[in-house]
Amino acid sequence: MKFEFTPLRILCKRVLSLDRLQALAYILNKPEVQDEITRLNQENQLSKGLYSDGTNTPIYSASYRKLKASIVSNVGQNMDFRLSGDFYRTFDIEILPNGDVNVTADGQKDDHDLFEKYGIEIIGLTDESKELLVPLFKEFLLEYVSNVLEGTQ
Repeated sequence: MKFEFTPLRILCKRVLSLDRLQALAYILNKPEVQDEITRLNQENQLSKGLYSDGTNTPIYSASYRKLKASIVSNVGQNMDFRLSGDFYRTFDIEILPNGDVNVTADGQKDDHDLFEKYGIEIIGLTDESKELLVPLFKEFLLEYVSNVLEGTQ
């Protein structure tokens, strides 16, 4: 006996109607995702002296390392662009219409601009950091697909 399984057809139709940019926006607008992007940039890269292109940040001068060590613990060899935390607090995530992400920050520091002096590569993610986001992206992509299947998205 032949029969139509309408609920399955409806689910398949909903899956086929998924919009890539809407899915990206759903995922990237999650505060957990934005927080993790910022954390990876600051803690997984800059604190280890790495630019977003994977190269090392400049080495601190001996006098500056000594000054910084008197203020904070754990002073590395390479610049991490963190002393007071002011620069790190300006990090933000901008989601572009095509689904790409810009990490932004205010590079103005006293009498100079950090980006002009050290390069825009201070902000952004290395390929390794991007890969670390995949499990979180999968979690929210599955949530999005589930919402679409339930008709709530």
